[in-house]
Formats: sequence, structure tokens, C-alpha cells
Amino acid sequence: QVPDFELRLTYPVRWLRAMFNCGRGAPRAGRRSRAAVETLLKRQRDELPDILEELEQNNRKTGHWAWWVFPTDMPGASEPGSETFVTCDTAAQLFEADASAT
Repeated sequence: QVPDFELRLTYPVRWLRAMFNCGRGAPRAGRRSRAAVETLLKRQRDELPDILEELEQNNRKTGHWAWWVFPTDMPGASEPGSETFVTCDTAAQLFEADASAT
């Protein structure tokens, strides 16, 4: 089991706001974006142990998992299953201690 702190992104909140264009007039989170960040957190929790193992064994990225480790505000075009993305309003959930625990 990977410790919870390893599942959290370490980006400063100010940087996240700039990255996701969180200024005035930014779109607000809707049901779709809240579901997408919850799916992202579940994927991070489920996939990170295998991702870390892959990196340790191969010393490089060989799989298709970047959108779960480096989330953006755009859903992945080839992403399997439900879409994952982060918005200005949902980015803070990446830092909540129990956000991914269900």
C-alpha cells in the first residue's frame, strides 16, 4: 500500500490557479467536473502503486498513465473509462486529506 502522502500532488495552490486559469470569469465546477476529479482521485489511488513499480523496474515510463499523475483541465482523448480532469474549483480536492477515501 502506498502512503496517502505519496498520492498527493505537491504543486503550490498559487501555481495551480495559474495553471488552470482560475482568474475572474473562470468556469465554475459543475456535476461533470466534480465527478471527473473524484474519478481522478480514485485512479490515482488505484494506479499509483503499479506506476511506481513500473518506474522502479524500468527506470522510465512505459505505460499510459500520465493524465492521472499530471492532471490537466482537459479530458484525455484516449483515456479508458470515465473521464478525469481538474478545474479551478476542483483542484483543491487534490490536497484534501480524505478526498479520495470512499
